[in-house]
Amino acid sequence: ECPLGTLYFLVLYTYEMMGGMGSRDQAVIQAEMLVTHMRKFPFFIIAAARWPTYEALHHFTPLHAPQNPTAAKTTLCEGVRGASAIDWDALLQAARAWSAQQLQGLEPGEGRTDHGTVLKAAADAVYRDPRVRGPAAQDECPFGFLFLCTTQVLASAMRLTGAFEAWAR
Repeated sequence: ECPLGTLYFLVLYTYEMMGGMGSRDQAVIQAEMLVTHMRKFPFFIIAAARWPTYEALHHFTPLHAPQNPTAAKTTLCEGVRGASAIDWDALLQAARAWSAQQLQGLEPGEGRTDHGTVLKAAADAVYRDPRVRGPAAQDECPFGFLFLCTTQVLASAMRLTGAFEAWAR
């Protein structure tokens, strides 16, 4: 009856299971069910929904933090430089600032805008030669590239440009 509402409650229930309500095996089964359900929706559908699914996921982000320095360096792309020409360290800082501001519920144009310059520079780097720099960016920093694509999808959707579909792929 309400698939996005169901997704929201599955997120909450999954974290409750992970927090000790069920056994480890039950938590794994529940997490797999959540992943299966999330895959039914394009990310921009979840992002545009009125259910606070992303806010719930954000609330539990400390559970997903890298557990050792090697994992942190790999997932956060610390010091990574390559053919994409993206400054991944600067993009991570901008991503954190942008995310914090989005969770405050500010309207476009409100709040700080300095992180937008870094986000634009990263997108521009990919746009300069998308056939080479896009794949390079994906290889250098998969999570960073996913974040960049997500922000570009949201920005193009807000501007009603023709770029929405290209970044959504």
